[in-house]
Amino acid sequence: MRSHIRVVVDGRSVKAAPGSMLLDAVERVSREFSTLCTQPLSCLNKCSGLCVVDVVGDPKLRRACSHPIDKPLSCETYTRSLRRERRRILTALISKRQRRCPRCKSRRTCALLALAREYDVLPTGPEISNRKTKGSN
Repeated sequence: MRSHIRVVVDGRSVKAAPGSMLLDAVERVSREFSTLCTQPLSCLNKCSGLCVVDVVGDPKLRRACSHPIDKPLSCETYTRSLRRERRRILTALISKRQRRCPRCKSRRTCALLALAREYDVLPTGPEISNRKTKGSN
């Protein structure tokens, strides 16, 4: 049995324990990874889905918080398709709350609203931002 498995995140290699979640490896490589999985938010009672990553060789986007590492793998955390999916998820989360969290006591420092601002989620719709993303010209 191997003691560590090699995981490549955005071109950077990291070792992970077998059975650990991909989110652990991603967070060691990228401190600015968009996720609410590790945030204690009273307005979310389950995984938000923002931790999606693109695992090479897998046709579906995967949630890093629930994807176990059982073999060497490579993934991307910031592509145009991932940004689009995160914007779709944020739009749905924000529209349910009408751009505010009635149960959240930290309205001014809410991580959900901060991510919504970062991804340019507007109350009128999910237009894709004109910001340059990794891999775009």
